Amino acid sequence: MSGGYFDGDEYKIKATCEDIARENEFKKDLPKFAKLLNSIGDILYSIIKDYDYHISGDTYIKDLKSFEKKSIERIKSILKEL
Repeated sequence: MSGGYFDGDEYKIKATCEDIARENEFKKDLPKFAKLLNSIGDILYSIIKDYDYHISGDTYIKDLKSFEKKSIERIKSILKEL
């Protein structure tokens, strides 16, 4: 699979979220938000990567409405864990 439509931006989003979430001062002052940010980075990476493969023609998402709904539900589920 090549992907590449978003030029690797999904990696940048994930890495930025992880970097901020690991920052000691940030973790100390906002521990729940740090955990949330780290988890959201993982999920956004996965969602964007899957869609990137789809629009690049590497894979095919059969039902984009369902994909979108499931993607939003994944993000909502993190918020419920807090």
